[in-house]
Amino acid sequence: MENLQSEIISKKRLYIILIDTSASSENQEELNKSKAAATEFIKNEPNDSDYIGINFCCITTKNEALVTLAPLSTNISFHVYENSSKLTEYIKEITKNKIEIPVLHKISVANQTIQTSKDDLSISFKIFLNSNEHAFKENEIEIEILPNDYYYGQKVIVPNKVDCNTPYIAHLVLRVANNSSKYDLPSKIYFKIKVKEQVFDGFFTLDLVWFAGDFETFKPINIWVEGLMGNGKSSVLNMLLNLFTSKPQIYNYFISSNFQNHVTKKITFNKIANILDVFKARASTWLPLYDTIKDKIKITLVDKPGITNTDANINYLLASKGAYHNNTLKDQMVASTEEKKEYECHAVIFVVSLAEIVANKTEMELIKKKTEEVIDKVNIQPILAVTFSDNFNETELEAAKRQLSQSGLNVAKENIFFVHPYINNETKRNIEKDIEAFKLLTCAVDVCIQTQFQKEMDSSDTKKSHLVGEDNKVPPTLNGASASSPSNEPVTKKPFIITITHEGKDFKLKIPQKYTVSDLYGMAKKKFSIKEDFSLNDEDEVELVGDFPLDEVIFEEESRFTVYIKND
Repeated sequence: MENLQSEIISKKRLYIILIDTSASSENQEELNKSKAAATEFIKNEPNDSDYIGINFCCITTKNEALVTLAPLSTNISFHVYENSSKLTEYIKEITKNKIEIPVLHKISVANQTIQTSKDDLSISFKIFLNSNEHAFKENEIEIEILPNDYYYGQKVIVPNKVDCNTPYIAHLVLRVANNSSKYDLPSKIYFKIKVKEQVFDGFFTLDLVWFAGDFETFKPINIWVEGLMGNGKSSVLNMLLNLFTSKPQIYNYFISSNFQNHVTKKITFNKIANILDVFKARASTWLPLYDTIKDKIKITLVDKPGITNTDANINYLLASKGAYHNNTLKDQMVASTEEKKEYECHAVIFVVSLAEIVANKTEMELIKKKTEEVIDKVNIQPILAVTFSDNFNETELEAAKRQLSQSGLNVAKENIFFVHPYINNETKRNIEKDIEAFKLLTCAVDVCIQTQFQKEMDSSDTKKSHLVGEDNKVPPTLNGASASSPSNEPVTKKPFIITITHEGKDFKLKIPQKYTVSDLYGMAKKKFSIKEDFSLNDEDEVELVGDFPLDEVIFEEESRFTVYIKND
């Protein structure tokens, strides 16, 4: 069982005021400014129990500084050093990371299979000792998981004695808060260990591979990842892939253009299961939940050559029909006459560099053209993954975001994600980056499910339309009787556009006008894999009930309707 990364936090805070007079010891004005700043700081000196004082450090070659910068408070420790290297040695000595805690701990996930992020998470919290120096009686140790926006808190008192031969394992359940959203996963979960009267703070980070159940689908899905050359397309692909591996190692499968001038030269369909096989074959690699993920995750990440101005031969309508096959070379980027379901495009992530897209109008127009094609030709909602935003300061970033939102890219706000992929010199995973990837992939999977469902609906409408003549009426049967209901009413082919709001996100679907309320409940339950009881409510919060056709409750001329899923 793999342990989650955890850490005990040092609560002790030591403030250091540093003044360097070695280069300008005769500059009395600068010394006075420094003294005034130090005095102001001391006036607001903390008084809580975690505070252990101020060290006033001075680098100087003049003894006069001892008088000018005399101790300003009884809480100040005054130090003078001839040069910065001596000061560095002192700081290293007083800021040692070792925290003396009488008990040790390990935290692991108790489940042996993947789950969704909306499921309660069972963990094992082990308390143990490595030596006979300490031993604790019953009820002398307390563990508390602090609540956050996602999980409720929990507290347990260790009922048994704990010594070097007798550890204790607390089986805890992190219960998901009722108002939480899977887009609000915490980067850190804080806890306290109370040993007699001493309290130690700590935190642990989740390994998101356990939440791979969020990406489980009934049918295989293909996520195309597009991008201009050098904008981070391969890095984003690797970022998504790492959600199915375990920390702290970073796995790289897709080769970046920054690596030896590499350029993607063909379309490749990369099944998550097949990539994990490659990593599994490496002797030093251990992948938790490997077999479960292989069986249940049916995601394929599609890599292709970067977008260019001459990239006119990629047709998303044909891509959505499976006309582009695996290993199609860039020089031969022509759709096959054979359409295969296994190669259908279900979602498209456009990777764009924030610096490039806001500064280069040509690139902006190129991406805009591609997103419009995805919407107009294929009826797929595009997704934007924005990279290189860390090159901006806060003011510049806000200005760039406004410019991006006003660019007319036709990408819904909730489908725009600012991500920070792992770069070549990084070696350890970062939970904040993994959460960014988790949100991005969650959106992509939702779009895939919506695309597949819409295709099923369109296919169903097409089959029904064969029963409708050019005059929009059901043709007679062989014996002259009508195949419709006894009233022989005309059958309309115009569908409703239903917007279903689920967990704060909108999903637009076309459904037949004769769809019943019961049909809508069944569709919602299947589409969103809802296990608990729920209700569908209209914009006035009125619950939809009954088994009548929706055209009896929808009266708008444009045939649009919004319903909200509410968990009971």
